[in-house]
Amino acid sequence: MLLLGLLAVSWLPGCEVGSSNDTLTGANGNYSGSYVGAENGLLVAGNSGAAVSSLTLSQSGNQLQAVDNNGILFKGTLGDILPSSGSSSNASATFTLNGATTAGATVSINGKLKGSGATATMTGFWLEPDRNCSIYGVAGITPINVGVSVTPVQKTLSVNGNTQIFTASGGTASYTWTLLNSNGTLDVTTGATVTYTRTVTGDNSLTVTDSAGKSATAIINQP
Repeated sequence: MLLLGLLAVSWLPGCEVGSSNDTLTGANGNYSGSYVGAENGLLVAGNSGAAVSSLTLSQSGNQLQAVDNNGILFKGTLGDILPSSGSSSNASATFTLNGATTAGATVSINGKLKGSGATATMTGFWLEPDRNCSIYGVAGITPINVGVSVTPVQKTLSVNGNTQIFTASGGTASYTWTLLNSNGTLDVTTGATVTYTRTVTGDNSLTVTDSAGKSATAIINQP
């Protein structure tokens, strides 16, 4: 709770009357949930009209709709989900929403949604014609899954017999591994890790595919 409070303070300094902020863009993902303000129960600090304490977000494809605690509807888009720290359940995306306040002022919300397991945070800016406010809220979500990844994504093996371990993460287990050509071999073709061995000169690539059909590829340079 202490950490949440410190984060909230850093994102909710209040409003700047008459200022503006660059619009962020978006395109793909899913962060549906009810985002509740974490600073004194407020999602937005200092907006015109009735106070905004929560925003219930629903998403289909890259299209967003949200309804605040005052019954005001917002519409917008979500950006590409980008994994962080090598984990498919920790990911972030930019978003935009457009709506109004109960006082009739137009509103543009530009910010970022960040998922960590089953929790997401909403941060950014609430922009009205005469003010720029910070937003900060937290919601429970279905953990984000942005697909399978492989590490390392590129490796150089210079001598026949050199080996490299590759590891798959994210996506939907189980994993299947395939090689582009016969310039190397694998110790196994299924599982979270495989060991690749260079056999002859000539570049190769290694692809891992999860049970949902999503894939990632590592490049193997073999001069």
